[in-house]
Amino acid sequence: MSTERLTPTTASRRPAPFQIIQANAQFVSVGDQLATLAYDAERFAVLRTAGTEDGTGTSKSTSGQYQDAPLVGCFSPFKLCAARQPRTAAELSVPLRNVIAVSRDRRTVVVRLLANKGGRTRLVKVEGLLGEHTREGAVDAWVQAVKEAAGVVTGRKFKVLVNPIGGSGKGKEQWKNIAQPILEAAGSVLDVTVLEHNKHAEKIAEEMSLDFDAVLCVSGDGCIHEVFNGFARRKDARKALRLPICPIPTGSGNALSISILGLEDGFNVPFACLNSLKGKPMALDLFSLSQSGKRTITFLSQATGLMSELDLGTENMRWMGDTRFVVGYLRALIKNAPTACELRVKVVEDKKETMVETLRETLRHPPPPAPVDAGEVAEEDEGLPPLKYGTQPGEDWLLVKDDISYIYAGHVPWVGRDLKQFPVALPNDGLIDVAVQLNVSRLAKLKAMDGAEQGLMFHDDSLKYYKAEAYHLTPVDKSAYISIDGERFPLEPYMVEVHPGLGRVLSPYGTWKSEF
Repeated sequence: MSTERLTPTTASRRPAPFQIIQANAQFVSVGDQLATLAYDAERFAVLRTAGTEDGTGTSKSTSGQYQDAPLVGCFSPFKLCAARQPRTAAELSVPLRNVIAVSRDRRTVVVRLLANKGGRTRLVKVEGLLGEHTREGAVDAWVQAVKEAAGVVTGRKFKVLVNPIGGSGKGKEQWKNIAQPILEAAGSVLDVTVLEHNKHAEKIAEEMSLDFDAVLCVSGDGCIHEVFNGFARRKDARKALRLPICPIPTGSGNALSISILGLEDGFNVPFACLNSLKGKPMALDLFSLSQSGKRTITFLSQATGLMSELDLGTENMRWMGDTRFVVGYLRALIKNAPTACELRVKVVEDKKETMVETLRETLRHPPPPAPVDAGEVAEEDEGLPPLKYGTQPGEDWLLVKDDISYIYAGHVPWVGRDLKQFPVALPNDGLIDVAVQLNVSRLAKLKAMDGAEQGLMFHDDSLKYYKAEAYHLTPVDKSAYISIDGERFPLEPYMVEVHPGLGRVLSPYGTWKSEF
């Protein structure tokens, strides 16, 4: 096992491979230029100023709301000794949430933040010298005010699991060059393990201390599946499953990360790190899958038919990243074969219009952060909750036996960057979304690719869609695949039921970042 423990005081002092913008790099110092550091309710900015030493001033910036107006929450003058060379009057302007650390010593103030440069999100260090006549109290008050306004949290303690071969095989490189420097700059305490074999993350989760703020999975969704199942095997499973998980997306699919951060930022490693630093715990429904006497926790999806074939049938194409799913879809399209199976569903809702309105209401009013403390739990209740429906469907469950192309069940909106399979899914509504795609023509399936990333297929009459508490599937086609969270499972009957709010993830939004 390769394990490295890092703290803010013991971390390596070597220059980070990930580029920290500073005066002695390729970015030129502003030198003696006086500047103002300013923030308001939404943004943090470093601006040229004609300010005075009493902390007031008027910006010479040409950037929107700051132009020729008194600055809110400003501190000036401020002699920049490290910042990027300006191309406009504004040195730097970022969302306030991107500030991850603010500190000062006797003569300097240092602000560390994330900013976009050249289409990439980078760690930026802004360091300034204080003037000789600067009031000490004013500096301390300003530093504290910025921390509070930006929600800066220092000292979060993370268990980090790095998959070195996931996705395109660059997980370890992305951790060392991108994620680790950001987390260290924010003062995080890191306990890092590089995974060495299949089920390694599951074993660690089963045995690890729970004295952490979160588990960071520098990987795709497979590592997260292992962590949930490792937690589930513990005697204190319910307590362990309340320890939040935060994906740092370096896999091929990264469905959980996309669903938490949205399509635009779902593959953005720095933004995922920002979520680990500032995100709040969000309750996550988990599912028990019972098959041949074995119980498995699944958090992502279960599939058979076309969708499982494009996943498991493209394992040898992982080097292509998530493009392999598109290739797999086109390959399955050529055969256009139905999948023989019997599906029974414990349906709660089957009206698509109602599902859309429930989603939109949740986006308007997200739930508050979920508690991570299990509270007072009797010793006999510390393990997994008992199965409510057992392993066989009820006689009153809906029977689906149509000409089926695929069955897909889950509760993350995106199952990949190019496919929003469950557009009305919610992380903690106590239900699982079950999509049954009837077999249609090749042309219809090809047209369905247009708008797949927006989930437009949801409205098609050929897609039956249910919100359910449980379902049971019996495969008949012996050449089919069964994919559970992207992993191959035996081609045998299985039962799935929901455990409302059993798990936790970190989220900046309180629900999925998914509009529809």
